[in-house]
Order: sequence, then C-alpha cells, then structure tokens
Amino acid sequence: LLLLATEIEYVALGCVIAFYANYATEHCGVEPAAASGLFAMLSSLGAMAANAVFGWADLGSLRVKFVLTKALALAGILLMALYSAPWVFLLVSVLLGVSRGTRAVVYAPAVKRVAGGSDATPYFAVAPLLVLPLSLGLPLASGAFLDATAVLGALSYRIAFLAMALFSVVGLYFSTRMRVGPGFRARAPS
Repeated sequence: LLLLATEIEYVALGCVIAFYANYATEHCGVEPAAASGLFAMLSSLGAMAANAVFGWADLGSLRVKFVLTKALALAGILLMALYSAPWVFLLVSVLLGVSRGTRAVVYAPAVKRVAGGSDATPYFAVAPLLVLPLSLGLPLASGAFLDATAVLGALSYRIAFLAMALFSVVGLYFSTRMRVGPGFRARAPS
C-alpha cells in the first residue's frame, strides 16, 4: 500500500509534464520549437543520465534512489511554479527527466521486493489498476481547473503546479516510510 501511495507523485508529475510546455509558450515567452524539441531532448538526456548513474553504475541504495526520484520531481515542480525564466524550464526539463529515469530504474526492483517470492507478475498487473482512479482523475481535474481559471492567465498554471507539488510531497512522504530492504516481505496477494 505504501508503494501504491508513492505513485501519487508520479501521477502528479504526469499532470505537470502534460501542461508545462503550454505554460511556457503561452505565458513565459518560450518559443514553441524550444518547448517541443529542447524540453523533450533535455528530459531524455536527464533520463539517460539517471539510467547510467543509478542503473548501470548502481550508485546509491534502492531507498535513496526511490526518495531521490520523488525529491527531484518536487524540486522541478516547485521551480516551475515559482519562477518563469526560460532557463528554469530547461533545468526543470532535466530534473523531470532524471526523476522519470530514476523511477524507471527503481520501480521494478521495489515491486519485486514488496511482492517477495519469485513471481511478482500479479503486483505489476494490479498496481496500475488500483491507481487508475487517481491517474485518470487528477489529469482531468487539472485540465478542468486550468480551463475554468483561464482568465487568471499564468497564475492558473502556477496554482495547478503548486497543487501537484502538494501531491508530490505526499508521494515523497510515503516513499520515506516504505521499507524496501532485502529482509522485507509482504504477504502474497490473495
């Protein structure tokens, strides 16, 4: 359950990623070509760096990596909500890429440790289903909020990003509470 609760951050990050290019181009003077190309490139480079450092080089424990992925996402979201300079969006693209890349490295081992035993397939199958109401509802609510508050301009995005930052704090909190050490075994699903 704690592992599922950490996914609140991942869903919130997905909302931010869906809307931050629009915010940058509509309200912060970032050119559309930079938002579509440069943001994606920097995010991909951040993810590749995370895969190299935390996957291939295997630096840090699983717990450190898990908390780091949540903390980097939160830092990126807060930077974007509080500052609107073009360099901030470039830095945020890298941070969000590192966060997503680190998550890609740690999620499967974390699920396997929580599941215990040799076959974690049921855990991988059921986790997205249990998070589905949040993963559908939060983006829909964010989009509806942005539409309803469009008259506020950039402030509507900042409010939405700060709300996603709160969800990220919740995910980060639960990731610090999770026991992912080698001795931890959960009960098998029934």
